Amino acid sequence: MANCSDHNYTVLSADICSNELSNLTTKRTDDIICQFLTEQRIPGATLAVAKHGRIVYEQGYGVAGPGRRMRAKTRLRIASISKPITALAVLRLCEEGYLSLNTPVFGPKGLLKKLKIRGDKRLLLVTVKHLLQHSAGWDRDLAGDAVFWKVPAPPTVSVTSPEYNAHLLQYVLNRKLQFTPGSKHAYSNLGYLALGEIVEEITGQTYEKYVQSLLSEIGIKGMYVGSEERAAWQSDEAEYFNIGDPPTAPCILPGQEKSQVLPQYGSFAMSNSGASGGWVGSARDVLSIFLSLGSSSNRSDSVEEHAYAKVRLTCGADTSDRTVAFKCSFGCYGRDVVH
Repeated sequence: MANCSDHNYTVLSADICSNELSNLTTKRTDDIICQFLTEQRIPGATLAVAKHGRIVYEQGYGVAGPGRRMRAKTRLRIASISKPITALAVLRLCEEGYLSLNTPVFGPKGLLKKLKIRGDKRLLLVTVKHLLQHSAGWDRDLAGDAVFWKVPAPPTVSVTSPEYNAHLLQYVLNRKLQFTPGSKHAYSNLGYLALGEIVEEITGQTYEKYVQSLLSEIGIKGMYVGSEERAAWQSDEAEYFNIGDPPTAPCILPGQEKSQVLPQYGSFAMSNSGASGGWVGSARDVLSIFLSLGSSSNRSDSVEEHAYAKVRLTCGADTSDRTVAFKCSFGCYGRDVVH
């Protein structure tokens, strides 16, 4: 059914079942999920359900790797669900007065003033809000997704080096934007990479360490930014499968650039993608984060009530049918959570 690193093996349909205790109330849900996983050739999944602000059900389905059942507490890469986590971190800094949603990002008065604008003067217009709302001027459909590019950097700096993101941003600042900041929405991993750099610039900590300190306030202690290397895989994390094309991809690991690897291990710099898509966590972890947005029992509530409300703005760009409301990684259209 799938490849797992250097293993080739088959996941039988009988292996796709619920692995935690269940009951008649939840069996119907479990059966539907197992049927979906089987039809879509997905080896495993986790589930967490909340009602009235409390987690009431958790389940793991299928397998997490060779000889391993997927448990409810198994951690997985959460990809772009990382973006709302980054938004929370930025909005916390906003609440604490380190920046505002209208603070410029680039240029002499910008948060990332160390980077030089050489490609497009409109970059001076980019604000924190534009980054949050995917409206900073980058369109990956037109120019490609820069977070996956390999750009010029000193020989000692690889794509997995912590300082590589600054070189990537500088390279992008030497190029033209695809649209004027604030004029439209275009989903942007690059914008969230920039937000991660802002977090580090303001706090003097790594992005991961600062976010972990925020998560610990709501009792989440096991989330971390994942790694592109299979050797760094942690025992409570699922292994990852490639069931599509291409079966292999060029390796980005230092000293191994001429080799081919499975796409999920070594073809992209996950350790540098925390702010845009690199977090690893359990279903309970992710659900707890979003439950905290509506809770008055912790400090996240101040972020929810003030900065969050400010971010949910319409762009005011008239179209033929209606005013466009930007999708923020944090929420729009009322209180929907999107990424």
